[in-house]
Amino acid sequence: MVKLPLEGIRVLDFTHEVAGPHCAALLADLGAEVIKIEPPRGDRARYWVDMLETAYIVNNRNKKGIVLDLRTEEGKKIALELVKKADILIENFVPGTMKKFGLDYESVKAINPKIIYCSISGYGQTGPYYQRPAWDPVIEAESGLMSMTGDPEPCLPSRIPASIVDYGTGAYAALAILAALIYREKTGKGQYIDISMLDVSAMWAGYWIAWSSLTGKIRERMGSAAPIGAPYQVYRTKDGYIFIAAYEDDAWKKLCEILKADHLVNDPLFSTRESRAKNREKLAQELEKITKNWKTKDLENALVAAGIACAPVNTTLDLLNHPQLLHRDMIVEIEYKGKKVKIPGIPLKFSEFKLEIKSPPPEIGQHTKEVLRDLGIQ
Repeated sequence: MVKLPLEGIRVLDFTHEVAGPHCAALLADLGAEVIKIEPPRGDRARYWVDMLETAYIVNNRNKKGIVLDLRTEEGKKIALELVKKADILIENFVPGTMKKFGLDYESVKAINPKIIYCSISGYGQTGPYYQRPAWDPVIEAESGLMSMTGDPEPCLPSRIPASIVDYGTGAYAALAILAALIYREKTGKGQYIDISMLDVSAMWAGYWIAWSSLTGKIRERMGSAAPIGAPYQVYRTKDGYIFIAAYEDDAWKKLCEILKADHLVNDPLFSTRESRAKNREKLAQELEKITKNWKTKDLENALVAAGIACAPVNTTLDLLNHPQLLHRDMIVEIEYKGKKVKIPGIPLKFSEFKLEIKSPPPEIGQHTKEVLRDLGIQ
């Protein structure tokens, strides 16, 4: 049987909420033995109001779960024994927290020089903001992402309600850990990794930071639209919404043909890419007069047949039966605490091996005795 890339690698997962657990889950998917270490009360994601533990369920697949109380000498002693037998340690506490438990990088390195130690935090381990606590929307606001998200004034800036900064930071942390593993293989040296949610978000603000640098302007909120052209936004239909990207001249002409809107093709306000961008609000009004008479699926089918980029604005309920996601094993069903729940699958697809969700997220302390026994600690 073909081994997965990280089989034989042991990860200590001292993380909670989303960013850290997502990082560790990706490593578990790739075959690492991930030991999730929770305090007696458990990961805080288990207690998000009205979320039915889903934030925990989605980000803790393929792991073993143990409970340690790091406030006690016994808990610290066991943690240090685990460190001796680990390849990777991941934590996402406020900087300085792990030092209080004697589990900071310098302490861990002293007993396991080859360990790869990854700290995930809101602002990083250094700098004037380093000790500030952070949540996903806090960083969306800090990084400039929130200033660009949502409808124009007088509407408020909006967050993206899917913890994308957490997920992205977790993914970059996993990438950094894999790079550190390769480095260790070549040099024999472990190392410390400092991943900041703000750093990741600033990189995502990317070309808008460069644009502001060149123009001295800010990127105004435009809802679902963008300044690169029009039509390029969400439009209402008879039974929902659809995003249409038809700002190039050829796509624009095809769209008008489908919508039987020849009068718009010849209108000087919309006849060029530049004029459509300049007059996007009026164009949106004219197009919605027509799209509101179409059912979403009918319009989608017509646009797809013409080669025009588009998509219905699906709900998360729609995704449960999305044909493309089902085809790619991206909606899978697992059992947790006796209930069946559908969750996203693993987005990494390889030609030589297949990644699977082999075990559901552990209940609090589910594997404590097993893990400590197998590692000869208790």
